[in-house]
Amino acid sequence: MTGKLFKKTISALCAGLITCASLTPVCAESVTGQVTVDGDASDWGGVTGETVDDLPVGQAGINEFKLAYSEDGSSLLLCYTGTTPGKWYTDYLNYNLTVTKADGSTQNIPVGNLRWYGSGFSVEYVNEATGASIPGDYTVEVTIPMSFLGDNFSVSITGSSASSSTYSASSIDTLNGEAYVAPSEEETGPAVYEGIVVDGKFNDWNAIDKTDAGCPSEAHPDCLDAAAAVFDGDYLYLYIDEQYGNAATGAGTHNNGMFSIVTDLGRNMVIQLNPDGTVSGAEGIQAAHYGDKWEIAVPKSALPFYEETVSFGLYQSEPILTGIANLQEDSGNAGTFDSIVYDGLYADWDDYPHTIIEYATAGTNEILADGEQALYSDGSTLYGHVVSPMIAHTSVYGKEMTSAITIRFNQDDDLTFAPRLVLVDENGNINWNPDYSAMQAGGDYEYYLVSIDAWGTSKNINDLNDMDQVYGKMIISVGGEGLADEAEYYLDLEKIADKLGMDADEFKIIESNFGQIGNEWTSYAGTSTGAAMGIALCMLTCAVPFIYKKKKNQPKA
Repeated sequence: MTGKLFKKTISALCAGLITCASLTPVCAESVTGQVTVDGDASDWGGVTGETVDDLPVGQAGINEFKLAYSEDGSSLLLCYTGTTPGKWYTDYLNYNLTVTKADGSTQNIPVGNLRWYGSGFSVEYVNEATGASIPGDYTVEVTIPMSFLGDNFSVSITGSSASSSTYSASSIDTLNGEAYVAPSEEETGPAVYEGIVVDGKFNDWNAIDKTDAGCPSEAHPDCLDAAAAVFDGDYLYLYIDEQYGNAATGAGTHNNGMFSIVTDLGRNMVIQLNPDGTVSGAEGIQAAHYGDKWEIAVPKSALPFYEETVSFGLYQSEPILTGIANLQEDSGNAGTFDSIVYDGLYADWDDYPHTIIEYATAGTNEILADGEQALYSDGSTLYGHVVSPMIAHTSVYGKEMTSAITIRFNQDDDLTFAPRLVLVDENGNINWNPDYSAMQAGGDYEYYLVSIDAWGTSKNINDLNDMDQVYGKMIISVGGEGLADEAEYYLDLEKIADKLGMDADEFKIIESNFGQIGNEWTSYAGTSTGAAMGIALCMLTCAVPFIYKKKKNQPKA
C-alpha cells in the first residue's frame, strides 16, 4: 500500500495519537524539499501533488495542489498552480481554504485574505499571463503558522470548479531541508519527439532544438527569444518564444508581427500573429498563445509550391529556420520541372524558382507579398512569369502588368529592353494605344511586345517597318474576387541582341523588373545552362535536429 491511500490509512490509525504542536508527525513521510514561499513552484519538485482540475488552456482553476510542513515544523506550506485567462485575472486568490480544527469548527478563508492575518502568515503569487486576454500559468504559495491550525486539523482547497481532497494533519509530509534538484538528462534520458498537439502546453516541443531569434527593428531587436519548427505529415508546426508578452505581434521592420514561410522554390506565404492569439494568412491555420510562447500549425495544403524544404522567419528578413523538411518523406507539392510552354496555363511554372518582389513589405494591412516573378531561358527565347495577389495591385485588373517593365542584360543599365504592350486584332491590325483599363476579372488578354521606342507607325503586324518590330508576346490573366493577377511572356533573345548590337550568347545574366509591383530584380544566369542554373539561385539547405519516435495526434483547435 503506497501513496495517498497509505497516508490516509496511517492517518486513520494515528488519529488522536499525534499533535500538530509536536511538528514531527510520526505517521507522515519526510520528503525532499527546501521551499521558499515566493511564487515559484520549482522547489516543490520533491513533493507529490494532487491534480484537481484537468484544465484546458485559458480556463481558470487549480491544476495541482501540494502541501507540506516546513522543515523546522513551524508552518504548514501550501502551493497550488493553474491557468489564468489573462494578466489582470486574480480570482485564484479568492479560492477557499477550508480548515477544520480539532474542536470541529470549520473556517472557509479566501486564500488572499491570509496575508492580512498577521505574523507568520504569507501569500505570494505569480501570474505569467502576459496580456489582458492571453492565458498563462499562475502559482500561489501560502505560509500558515501551526499555532493557528492547532492539533488534529484537516485542510482542503476549493478552486473554480473542483476541490482538493481533505488532508488530515497526520497525512501531510514534512520537508527535509534538502533543495530539490530536477533529474538530469543523464538520469531521465533525452526527450523523445512524439508529435505536436496545438494546445498551448508546449511539453511536446522539449525534444526539438530551439534556434535563437532576433528582430530587425532597432526599437526592439531582442523581442524574440527563440523559434523552432517541425514539418510532420500534414502540418508544418511552428514555435515562437517571446521576450515579453505579445512581443511577436509587434516584431518585424514594420512592428506588425508579420512572418513568412519561404519555400526552396522561393515561393512565399505571409502569416500575421495577432494580439488576440490568432494567426492570419491562410485557411486552416491553428494557433495557441500561452504566456510568452506560441505554437502554430499550418496545413501542408496551404503551403506554396516547394520541392523538399521550407524556411521560416520574419517577413522580408533573413530566415530564422531553414531546410525544414517533412518527416514523412514528402516529395513536395511542386512536381518536377521540365520546360516552359507559353500558353497562359501557368502550371509549368509551379515547380520553378521564383523571387519575391515588393514595395509594401509589411507596411500594408494585407497579409500578402506584393508579388513574385521568375525568368527561364532555353538559350534563344526568354520566358517570364509574374503574379500578384495583393489587392492594392489587383484592384486595377491586370493594368499593373502593362507598364514599367524592364529587361536588363549583364547587369548593365545601358543594355536594357523595355517592352510596350500592343493589341493585334484577328486581321493583324495593330492598336498601338490599347485601353488597359478595359480588362475585366476572369479574362485572359494577349498582347504583342514591341520596344518602348517603337515608332508606332506600322498599321498591320504583317507589314512592319524596322522600328516597329515585334519581340514577343504576353498573356495577362485577371483574377478578380480575391484572386491573383498572373501573366507570362516570351521574348526573342536573338532579335533583342540584334537591337542591342550583340550576340545572344553574350547574355550571361538576364534580369527583369516589374516596376508597378516591386522594385526587386529577378535574375537568370547563363542562357546556355538551361533551368539548372536558375534553380540553383534559389536553393536553401540546412537541418532542424530533434529525436523522432512516432507521430502523435493531429492538431486540435
